[in-house]
Formats: sequence, structure tokens, C-alpha cells
Amino acid sequence: MYCARVLLTAVILTAWCDVSAKPEKDGRIAASTALSAKGVKAPVYAVRDWHRFVSRIYYTPPNKAYEVLCKSAAGSDVPKARIGCIDGNPRFRVFAVARHDATDTVGSFVLEGVIQAFLAKDALGHWLRENVELMVVPFADYDTAMKCKKGARCKSRGYVGNYEKQDTPEVKAIVEWIKSHAGGKLDAFFDFCGNSDLPQAVVAGGEDEKKFSAILKTVQHDGCGYSDANDAAFDQEKSGTASFAWAAKNVKGVKIARSFSMPVAQEDGGTGYTAGKCRLFGAGIAHALKVYLNGENLFNPEVVC
Repeated sequence: MYCARVLLTAVILTAWCDVSAKPEKDGRIAASTALSAKGVKAPVYAVRDWHRFVSRIYYTPPNKAYEVLCKSAAGSDVPKARIGCIDGNPRFRVFAVARHDATDTVGSFVLEGVIQAFLAKDALGHWLRENVELMVVPFADYDTAMKCKKGARCKSRGYVGNYEKQDTPEVKAIVEWIKSHAGGKLDAFFDFCGNSDLPQAVVAGGEDEKKFSAILKTVQHDGCGYSDANDAAFDQEKSGTASFAWAAKNVKGVKIARSFSMPVAQEDGGTGYTAGKCRLFGAGIAHALKVYLNGENLFNPEVVC
């Protein structure tokens, strides 16, 4: 009986983890060479890390579904996930995506932190699971991040994906998923990336952006270093075809549409954020979501640090 359970668990996890990612191997070499070519030092995050994360949270509350977004240009299964209130009609829907630039690995750890907060066995996690569906795409430029051969110099291609033209399979599938699953309506849209000196948000939404930034500054974990004073104004010329800009313009109901850029260390010096610190930042974002969406008093939030 025990062996049968182990076998069943292995089969389930194999299905979740998309073993179509073959030994290139899982992009870990690709990610490390990409970071080197970009001239930054950041924790590596590849398909294997996503698989491990999925396996670690297997026995958490059953409020999650791991699925396939689409086939990448190279024919690989691109993963997606739904976390939280995934059955029925949630009060709120939030979309989170990472890795439009293959080298922005720190954004993947922020995304993990958000997901962990949704599945935590505490008051915050319970509220999020009861009220919010989190739609997740962990790799928006899957092939570049994951499929470089050993020894290849996987240089950054910059921000891959024009949401106005829908010029990649991943971007096209993201747009369609929001339309088909969420009815073209979201409450917030986050794009997690990297390569900044301090945690910085580029905001494309309306007046509620200031409110959300103030909340995040208040409830973030100690040492995360976010300040709403560092938020950057949206630049149509630079970011007009990016995911969050498209969401602010085209998705109904969106009041928060922003990218978060996390600190990475340059090869000539400087200190970047560790994987753990990025996860803490993600947990702070999840907490800020609860305070914002639930209309809680900004000056007396339930701090979770």
C-alpha cells in the first residue's frame, strides 16, 4: 500500500512538472550563462527550480492547479498555474508573470514568495485562498530561458514579447487565457523582473497605484527596502508594449498594473537580493494585496513581518 502511494505521488508530480524539459537540461546552465553575459550576479532559477517548488508545496492546502499554457516556439510545454480560489467565482483575480527577459531570475523568486503566501496556513493565506484567484505564468520567454545548449552564450534578448502585436506563443496564450478564463477582467496585474539597484515599481494603472504602493511600503518585511518614492512613472515609449501596460489599457477592471524590478549585483560590485529576500518581498506583495483588496485601514494593517 505504501509503495502504491509513493508511485501515485510520483506520477502526479511528474504530470505537474512537465518532464518534456529535457537535458539541456532544464535551463539551469542556460540561466547561468545568460546572467554572466548580461554582466550581473543573481540566483539561478530554471525549470528544475519550478519543479522543486511545485513538489515542496504538494501537500499544502489543495487550492492550486498546475497546467500547460501553450507550446513554445520550440515545441515545449510552457507551464501555468492557478492558486487560491480556483473553484467557482472568486471575488478578485490577479495575474502574475515572470521572465520576459531570460536573465531576470530574481523575479521568479518573488513569484514564489507570492504563491507561498497564498498557500500559507495562517490568516493571510486563508483570506487569499477564500477570495482571490492568482493566475501565474512563471516563464514568459520559455525557450530563451530554458533551452540553450551547454556552452552557449545565452545573452539577454531584453524584454521579449510585444503584447500589442502578440508576437510570441507565450504572449498570445497569456492574452487568450485572460480572455477565456477571466472573462477579460482582472483586479491587478504584476510583471516580475530584475536588474535594478533598489526594488522599484513601474506603474501603469490609475490613482489606486499610489494607495497600493503606500500599503506595500507599510506591510513589507524588514529589510526588503521598497519605497513608493522610488516608483517610476510609466513611459509609453519605453514600455508601451509590455505586459502590464497592455493590461492597464486593455483588461477590464484593472486598477493595479505594474512591473517590479528587483536588485541584482553587478559583476564589478554591488549587492543584489538573495533568493530568500526576493521571496520575502513577494510575501509582502501578497499581504499588500489583501489590505488593498479588502479595503483595510492602511494605518492599522495586520503586519506579518
